[in-house]
Amino acid sequence: MESGKAGRPDSLILAEAMMNCRLLSILLLGLSVCRAAAAGQAVELLPNEATNPRRAARMAYELQLATAAPPAPAANGWLTKVPLPAPADITRLPSLDANGEYVCITPHYRITCPLRLGDEALRQVADIFEATYTASRAIGEKLPVPRMRRSPDSAPDMHVRLVPTMEEYHRLGGVPGSSGVYQSSRLIYSDNGIAPENQPCTEKTLKQDTVLVAFPAIGLNEDGSLNEHPVNTHLLVHEGTHQCFIYNNLPIWANEGWAEYVGASPHVDGAVDFEKGFALISARARRSAAAGRLNCPFSLEDFFTMSKEKMYAMGLHSIVETDTYALSAMTMAFFLHMDGTRGIEAMQNYLRARVNCVPNERALSMLSAPYGGMVALQRTFIAAWNARHIRLQMKEQQ
Repeated sequence: MESGKAGRPDSLILAEAMMNCRLLSILLLGLSVCRAAAAGQAVELLPNEATNPRRAARMAYELQLATAAPPAPAANGWLTKVPLPAPADITRLPSLDANGEYVCITPHYRITCPLRLGDEALRQVADIFEATYTASRAIGEKLPVPRMRRSPDSAPDMHVRLVPTMEEYHRLGGVPGSSGVYQSSRLIYSDNGIAPENQPCTEKTLKQDTVLVAFPAIGLNEDGSLNEHPVNTHLLVHEGTHQCFIYNNLPIWANEGWAEYVGASPHVDGAVDFEKGFALISARARRSAAAGRLNCPFSLEDFFTMSKEKMYAMGLHSIVETDTYALSAMTMAFFLHMDGTRGIEAMQNYLRARVNCVPNERALSMLSAPYGGMVALQRTFIAAWNARHIRLQMKEQQ
């Protein structure tokens, strides 16, 4: 009789293999039991699910997220990839709403439109928004994101309104020069770009939040069908991130910075990829720097206290003077990807302070404290981007 490795009999190796197979079978059975238990938990948690299918769908979705693969962390603890959720369940309501619009319901969104959206167009829009919710929720596990820490059972549906034409977009309050906007009754900035302090986030104000987007901006035909290209992910994610974060007391650089950061992260290989998003932010910064649009006539502290009007005037015109939107994304990329745990802790301190309505001047001092002050932070920020061959210039900090 021949022997196996290390002189062990083949019969012994075969017996061990059979035992391993039995153990694997037991493990798979256990996983099935866990899945069944999760399904049973959804029913147990929702005794009224027969009369409240929306609530049941939301909780089932949350349970699905809770048992999904955890987000992949980088060496500094930040997120690299967040697994995409499964295709969302979509319900078309049989009757029009009070505005005469068609209504489609997903686990976290109410999508309305004056036209009946095509099936594939609706599918792509719904999945993009649900992925945005999932990515923002994962960020909320690392940083203070008010809405994402709310109970999913009590949070109202988030409203998305799609309209066929730019004329209708502007009639409903769309910002000139844009094709998508997040509208909120609470986002009213003062002259220095900082929203009023202590604005409460209530059920009533949350229900007034709307993402408004025009068909042409995302690749839809005026009849609600897809054209030859997929739906534009960046615009929907950008505005959807504003809606998920609900930072009603952040200055404009941070509000737009988060939206640009998440919006730049592609949905590829089954995940929202923040590492690839960082690479895309860097590529955009390189293009803007080469065109002279990162020769900033202001300091970093000036940028952190810049008015909404000034930031938009520089960054939204067809001829961009200074790419303030790229700069806002670069700030997030710096703190999250380029400066190790110090950068993440600095951002945590800043966001926690602002969420707790600490005045912005004090919050900025907390952001810059790990660097020895705002002057040192600006030098570190510029040096980090210059090291990546991106020539960033800023006015000397006084």
